[in-house]
Amino acid sequence: MCPRKARYNVPKHIVDSIRSKTKSVSFGPYVCPECGTEKLRIIIRESSQKCYVRCTCGLMKELTFNPNNEAIDYYNDFMDNY
Repeated sequence: MCPRKARYNVPKHIVDSIRSKTKSVSFGPYVCPECGTEKLRIIIRESSQKCYVRCTCGLMKELTFNPNNEAIDYYNDFMDNY
């Protein structure tokens, strides 16, 4: 028999790949005002202090970065200025 917690161990290479992807996860999907689909994403890059709004229809806009804002705050700012 194996130890009780051994079956819950995830290999280190899988954990590292998940962590690296979650650092630059784009938040969404939100409704795009141009195409009307839920494919609008908010991309926040804290290392370069930039925030982008991007959709698959080609819509892209850079927003001012604020470390206190969440993804929904950026979406509301984008919709107010659209």
